[in-house]
Amino acid sequence: MCLATTLALGCPGSPGGDETTDGDPGTTTDAATTTSTGEDPGASETAPTTSDSTTAAPTTSGSPSGCGDGALGDGEACDDGNAIQGDGCNNDCQPSGELLAEFRSLVPGTEWIHDVAVTAGGDVIVAGQQGRDRWVAGFDAQLSPQWSQTYSETEWLEVASSVAVKDDAIFVVGSVHAEQPTNPSTAVRKTWIAQLGPTGEVVWEDAWISEFGDSYGTQIAATDDGDLVIAGFMSVSATSTGMFARRYTADGEVLWTASHSMAAEMHAIWPIGPGLAVTPEAVYVGFAVFGMSPSEETLVTFAPGDGAELWSRGLDSFGSSIKGAAAADAGELVVISSGGDPQKIFARRVTEDGDIAWTSNACTGTVGRAIAFDPSGDVVIIGDGPGDVGTNIRLCRFAPDGALKWGKDIDGGEDADLGYAVTIAPGGQIVAGGVMDGGASALDAWLAVYSP
Repeated sequence: MCLATTLALGCPGSPGGDETTDGDPGTTTDAATTTSTGEDPGASETAPTTSDSTTAAPTTSGSPSGCGDGALGDGEACDDGNAIQGDGCNNDCQPSGELLAEFRSLVPGTEWIHDVAVTAGGDVIVAGQQGRDRWVAGFDAQLSPQWSQTYSETEWLEVASSVAVKDDAIFVVGSVHAEQPTNPSTAVRKTWIAQLGPTGEVVWEDAWISEFGDSYGTQIAATDDGDLVIAGFMSVSATSTGMFARRYTADGEVLWTASHSMAAEMHAIWPIGPGLAVTPEAVYVGFAVFGMSPSEETLVTFAPGDGAELWSRGLDSFGSSIKGAAAADAGELVVISSGGDPQKIFARRVTEDGDIAWTSNACTGTVGRAIAFDPSGDVVIIGDGPGDVGTNIRLCRFAPDGALKWGKDIDGGEDADLGYAVTIAPGGQIVAGGVMDGGASALDAWLAVYSP
């Protein structure tokens, strides 16, 4: 029985600042001093800025008169002489990647955002953990909290890893720890999937475990025809772990389950990834196959109808694993991984047949975790890397051909700031989530909206 607890919503905490790296800032005012980073080709950095609480996204009624003529006019923060969105100076003559709204934890020091989704109406849904419980919460487009639910079955750590929205329904996947039947002192993990109502109440749920032991659900995606696909890690033998995909109908009926061995023990897998992308032609799951040095990034495809494996392919390896994936309307994918020496974030565009169209490590950082396609064909990725103090969140936007448009270095002011999730709102705004260090070794949920 899943226990859901509604949290009374209080005032959000103070957000941290951000530091911006713009690939094409255009003509700007003298408000910021610009210097070359030396790592992002064609990029520049501006000094960090801070805000005091949740910041409301502004509304605009159109571009300023003269926007796009290459000269600064009244109401213009920049003018690069064109009307291209997301290239550093947007078609309203405001900077790309500008912070529009930001939120910090409802319960500081206890919350962690793993994934974000945006409804057709612009509301933002987050999935993660609050304390040791699964946590899902809803916000409006300006990131004002609307509702919050926690779900708990045991005293073991439980996580809501990924969230998807379809029509008016919210779907979430995660993991629940349970006692090993033959050894109560040992925990095993079960995959949890549920449909939630508009304020987080459980409509239906399912929990399942591999016949060999663990099953750890980490990703969920809604298909065009209304079904759901989840992915994660599962025991495929007594000693080996595999990537899995499992398809459900919208009302919770299991259609098929498929897996691909990774030749690794479950305890060696950190629950980031595998990347999951779904098209009408295939279900793509990517992580890594181990047992070699370096490990090989591997992309596996399953037939959407019955889960039969279509093909698997190792990508050019940097000693890393695929942690996120997204599919474009044309069927192509972009996957994100981390690796190399020194370790870097790698974004790659992959054709539907597994061929690599481009690879870029221009988004500086060491760990890439999530990726999203903009309707224009641009690619937005999130991760993190070393900052002045601890780690900072990295947020970058690429053109369809892999050219870096801009990058942001987001600093919460303390130690460990980690970027976990990114998606695109109906208006093109970028919605990002993760955690920021709240001081005293406490991590706070972090949620923000940026201009394209």
